[in-house]
Amino acid sequence: MPISRRQFGATVAAGITTAGTIFADDSRPQTLRVIAYNIFNLTGWPHQRRLAQQAVAKGQMAKRLAMELSLHEPDIISFSESPGEELTKEVAALLGMNHVRFPSGGSWPGTLLSKFEIIESQNAPVQSERPKELFTRHWGSATVKLPSGDPLVVHSAHLYVMAAGPIAERVTESRPLFEGAFRLNINDKESFALSDHLPQLAVFEWK
Repeated sequence: MPISRRQFGATVAAGITTAGTIFADDSRPQTLRVIAYNIFNLTGWPHQRRLAQQAVAKGQMAKRLAMELSLHEPDIISFSESPGEELTKEVAALLGMNHVRFPSGGSWPGTLLSKFEIIESQNAPVQSERPKELFTRHWGSATVKLPSGDPLVVHSAHLYVMAAGPIAERVTESRPLFEGAFRLNINDKESFALSDHLPQLAVFEWK
């Protein structure tokens, strides 16, 4: 059955949903840090600039990306427009995270990285094969096991961070990351950013 744009939005706009208690009962605040990032094939932007081309040629891009992301201490990362799987696996290894890839209907696969164990995953989680009309470049879902032992369902799609259910009431911070190598220095004609997009950070807290 074809899925309309409206149906798709109702299904996957919930980037993060919950099943059960999120964390074990603890008097200290605990956080879940999630980053969504369109990494534009990890070729740097503008990719025509000499230093961007050198970074790609020298095999530096995965390390550069991992170092920049690590400063924000993410628990879960969703990539859009991913490069070859060997690069996203390298990023995952550098960050000490688990990895799952979601092929797209074209050339724009998605990737989910998680500090927590990924206990199951599914590409285009619909009842039949991925519909040609599906309104996204990629869409996959994964269930991760939180420190409490409870499951957290995460959808990775060509969207920003979104949340539904009780977890949506726990957002304490949501903003684009303008810092460091995520952003182009317009005063330096030799500079390049990691992507032509900015990552979006969302932080959830429980007390």
